[in-house]
Amino acid sequence: MPENNFEVKYVRTREMIKKMAFYMLFSAPINYVFYVLLFVCLVSNAFLFLFYDDPNIPSIVFIVFFIALRIFQYYNYVKMVEKRDKEHNGGSNIPIHFAASDEGVSTYSLDGGKTTVALSDIKKGNITDDFVIIMTKAKVVYFFPKNHFTVGSAHGLVEFLRSKEIKVR
Repeated sequence: MPENNFEVKYVRTREMIKKMAFYMLFSAPINYVFYVLLFVCLVSNAFLFLFYDDPNIPSIVFIVFFIALRIFQYYNYVKMVEKRDKEHNGGSNIPIHFAASDEGVSTYSLDGGKTTVALSDIKKGNITDDFVIIMTKAKVVYFFPKNHFTVGSAHGLVEFLRSKEIKVR
C-alpha cells in the first residue's frame, strides 16, 4: 500500500461549508462569464437611463432575479450539506479525511472504508485563499483546506499535481 504524500483532516463545520459554497457558486471560473454579462446589462441600462430615460426593464428584472437565485442557492446548499452531514453523523458535524498519493486521491469514511480516485481521473485543480480544490472527470470535488494538512502542505500538493501533469490554476 503506497504511503500518502498529503493528508487533510478536518471537521466540516458550517463556516467551512459556507466557504465551499461561496467558491462553487460565486468564485468558480465559469461564473465569471455570468458576471461579465450582468455587468454589460447593468452598464447598458445605466446608459439608457442616464441618456434616454428609458431603461430596459426586462434586463433589470433578469439581473435582480439572477442575483436573488444565486443567494438562494448559496443558503440552500449550506443548509442542505449541514443537515446531511448531521444525519450521517448522529447530529454532529462530519469529520473529513482526504489523502493524495501516487495511487490517487482517497476519501476515508467514518467506518474506516477507503475510496480512491486514480490520478488519471483527475481533471484539474484550483487554488483559492483557503483551499486546494481538486475536480475529477466525473465532477466530484475535493476541498483540501490549506491550514488543515496533517501530512505535506498545500504548496506541496499543488506541485505534486503539476508533476503528474494535472492542470492547477
